[in-house]
Parts: sequence; C-alpha cells; structure tokens
Amino acid sequence: MARTRKTVLGDNPFSSEPAAPETKNERAPTSPTADGSALPHPSPPEKPARKAKTKGATAAAQIQPIPSRTRKPTATKTPSNTQPKKSQTTPASQPSVSKKLVPSSPQPVVEKQTSAEEPSERKPSFSIAEEPRDRSEQVTEPIERSDAGPEAAVSDYFSRQWGRQGMRNRAETIDDFGYDRDAETHLSPLLDFLHDRYFRVEVEGAHHIPASGRALIVANHAGAFPYDGIMLRTALRKSLPADRQLRWLVEDHWFYMPFVGAFLNRMGAVRACQDNAQRLLQQERLVAVFPEGAKGTGRLFKDKHKLQRFGRGGFVRLCLRTQTPIIPCAILGGEESMPLLCRIESFAHLIGVPHIPITPTFPWLGVLGAIPAPTRWQFIFGEPIQIERHSPSGADDTVLVGRLTERVRATIQVTLDRASASRRSVWFGG
Repeated sequence: MARTRKTVLGDNPFSSEPAAPETKNERAPTSPTADGSALPHPSPPEKPARKAKTKGATAAAQIQPIPSRTRKPTATKTPSNTQPKKSQTTPASQPSVSKKLVPSSPQPVVEKQTSAEEPSERKPSFSIAEEPRDRSEQVTEPIERSDAGPEAAVSDYFSRQWGRQGMRNRAETIDDFGYDRDAETHLSPLLDFLHDRYFRVEVEGAHHIPASGRALIVANHAGAFPYDGIMLRTALRKSLPADRQLRWLVEDHWFYMPFVGAFLNRMGAVRACQDNAQRLLQQERLVAVFPEGAKGTGRLFKDKHKLQRFGRGGFVRLCLRTQTPIIPCAILGGEESMPLLCRIESFAHLIGVPHIPITPTFPWLGVLGAIPAPTRWQFIFGEPIQIERHSPSGADDTVLVGRLTERVRATIQVTLDRASASRRSVWFGG
C-alpha cells in the first residue's frame, strides 16, 4: 500500500521564505464591493501597552526641566465650545523684565495644569531680589539706626534736647559744668518772688563769707525735695555785696530723673563727686555741699532737727588738699515746708531713687504735691573753720579728718537747736 504524507504545520527549516505568523482566523473576512470583488476587513487596532503602576513613572511623565531662559507659555487644548485666548504681548515701551536667577543645575518642577477659565500664558513674576527697572532706579537715602537699643536712644534724645549738648546749642554763655546764665536771668523774677514773698528768707552771718577766693559751705538738708540748694544760691546773690555765684553739689539720683537734673544743672547745680568739687575750688569759686546726702532728704518730720551722719568726711579731705576754709550753715524752715511723713524703699530702685517720699500732698496731688508750703526760711552762717594750720598731707590722717568732721556737724546742730527754740511760729518766724 502506498504511504500517505501528512502535512506538518510549522516553519520549514529548509525553506528560504519565513512562514507567516499563526493567527486564529486563517482567512480575513471579506465584504462585497460595487464591482462584486471582495475586500478584506481592516484588522483590529493593537492594544496600547499597560501604564506603569509606579508613582515615579506618572510624575516623570509630567516633569520637565526649566530652561535657562524665560519659558514660553505652553499651549493647552481648549473645549470645542470655547475659543483660545490670545496671548498678551508686552509693548516695547514697557520696561523689560530682568531674567530670573536659575541655579546652575536645573531642578525638575511639576507643572500646574491650566484650566479653560485660566489664561494659557503666565504673567511675568518677580523674585524678591529682582524688581522692575523703574523701581530699582529709585534712589533712597540710607536710614541711620542705633545699635544700642531703645534705652540708649531715649537717653540720647534727652542729652540732645535737655542735656549739656542741648544747652550748648541754646545759649552761648555755658560753662564747663552746664550753668546757663541766660536761663537763670529768665527765671530770676520767679526766684525773687519765692525768696522775698513766698518763703520770706532771712539771712544771718553773711559777712562770714569771703568776698573773693574759694570757700566751702557745709549745710544740712531741709525737706524732701532739693529746694534748699537753689534758694541758698538766690539768698547769697541778693545778700552779698560782691557778685559771688554759688555752685552746689547734688546727689546722683536727681540727675537720672527726666528734666529735673538738666534743670538743676542749668541753674548752677553740679553732680556731687570729688573731681567736680576739686575743679570748682581750684577755680576760686564758692561751693556748697550737703554731707547728709540722701539720708538728709529721707529724714522723717519727727526727727526734723536731728542731723544724720556726715559720711566719711570726704568734704574735709577735699578742704585739706585744696586748703579751703569751711563755713558751716544751718537751714531752718525747709523741713516744715515739705514734711516727710514716711518713705517707701521697697520698689524705689525701679525708678532710680533711694526712696519714695510720702508727704501730706505728695503723691496724692501728683505734680502739684511737689509744691512746698509757704513757711519762713532762715539761713544762718557760722564762723569759718580755717584749715591753713594743717598741711595737705593731713587728708590721709583718719583721726584728723574724723575730728574736723564732727566739729562741723556739732556746730550746725547747735545752731539749729538755738534757732528752733527761739522761733515762735513756723509760718511767721519770730
């Protein structure tokens, strides 16, 4: 019997033509045409490749590097019912925009998709460091700032307006210690009224004050506020035949108060320290000191005529070094004009004073409470204590300094006791 061959499907290894790929439908479906021929149907479209499920592939498709120059707006598809908006061009007259600062290696930035309502092009944006040319060309003056803080700025303001620098700008007759002759001349009618009519000052022993040369007046503090110094200056100006200008030393805390220290400085007061006092005495001036200091102004009314301790005798050492005579002075009536009922020392350091005085009128009436009562004042000067018989080296002798200090204090205390005992009335004297 003859053997029959079976057709082997697949590629023929000995054939030069490659076999067609195997498909499910061997014959493509046909459709009749107008002339009766059949045309094959088009093959179905190929399926697109699956998208990557990773987030990085999706972000990478939307990430584009920023070009080195200004980017042009990208065109977006618009719906069929809307028309694309025309791009707005900048006229030549408008200032050109400076290019953006781009880092050396461009970093990918995710683009924001524009919607149909938003314009397709971007508006020119300016960085913080760059501005349009018309604004950058504006020249402004540099602003001077103080690095010392608000407290130094406030102190600088007071020094310029009311301090020594401000006084030099206002008057030409300013000495080295801040005394303003013009300011005292303007206030002389008020000071004369206080001396003659308000306090009715009586001066005893003015002949003990030398007509020329240096001298140191040592007096007791009278009252809670320093009216005694300026009234003592006014009394000597009106009582002495010679034109002798008294300069008195004031405690430091008064100079820290606004307006008060500058006002006293312009009236002739000087900050209390050894250097200032020595300079004044070397200029052959008349100087007044109050050795009690803050303890004298803080003395209660019940102890009004009891002197406090005179420190460590600094004024005696000064007089020994400069060979200056000491003139004791007793002030009577000032403590009755500003009687100190009590003092507050707990939080007084917050305002830069040793204590807060409580008087019948202060602080209940505010600023009006600082006006003294119209009592009768007395200034009693004793005989000068000569220092010439002691050498300047005696300033280092503690025993000598203590003995002279106690002698001056005892002289003033005896004068106060005698004058207060003989006085009939605080208001009218006697």
